[in-house]
Amino acid sequence: MEFILGTMVVVVLCVILQVDMSIIAVGTAIIMGIGIVLSALTVILEGFFIFKSKWKEASLTGFEKKEGQKRKTVIYQIDGKEYECAFPANPECMYKNDKSHKVLFSQARGKVYDKYALITYVIWSLSILVFVFYFIKYVF
Repeated sequence: MEFILGTMVVVVLCVILQVDMSIIAVGTAIIMGIGIVLSALTVILEGFFIFKSKWKEASLTGFEKKEGQKRKTVIYQIDGKEYECAFPANPECMYKNDKSHKVLFSQARGKVYDKYALITYVIWSLSILVFVFYFIKYVF
């Protein structure tokens, strides 16, 4: 949101000062490109961690909201230790406390990927692919 407001202020100032608008277009494209590249790298890195994870049986122990976070995190217990889910929790009614869950456990991160985290990752990856495709198609 701040990016959009900042861009609007810069555009208005450029119109008032009669600056060439192609500079704004190039600057906006560069900033968007950097954002898309960083998002794509994050998706690739997260995919690496998911690929290196092992399937484990886990039991749901609860939800935790840390200071400074907007959403709760799911806590799973694997082999007597508690681990957080890598992605924020969905509504609590979607989770079943009384049964065992099959999750992917990333030893490197110390995080768990449940089925909702995997669905979120797939949707996130597809949206980044669409952004990259259209950015390359219309900018280059």
